[in-house]
Amino acid sequence: MATSDSDLPYVRGEGRNIMAQPVFPVDLTDWTNRSGTVAQATVPFQLFAAIPDEDKTISRRFVAHVGDADSGSLWINWLGDVAGVGAPGSLELMPGDIMPIPTRGAVSALGTMVGLAFTAAEG
Repeated sequence: MATSDSDLPYVRGEGRNIMAQPVFPVDLTDWTNRSGTVAQATVPFQLFAAIPDEDKTISRRFVAHVGDADSGSLWINWLGDVAGVGAPGSLELMPGDIMPIPTRGAVSALGTMVGLAFTAAEG
């Protein structure tokens, strides 16, 4: 398997080598780590603050549920409302799920269990 200047692996496809697509958009930039664990079950918390319009340095965000099958779920609301279990605008992440965040607005999260681990970053 060869690599390009982008460090993304190439795979065989369509009779030629094509660049493999990552699970979420990545580039070789510095990322700010927003990872952590849920401190209080079923209590919403701010995952990402809104990005001011004049701040053009942050263009990508993602969150991933890194727990196991027994660690519950992580609810994400990227529409500006408060995250809640089954609440309109909130999406549930199960263990292993990764979600690109398609907004520069505020994002809230809610975990169903204390200690649920998540990976989150913006860059």
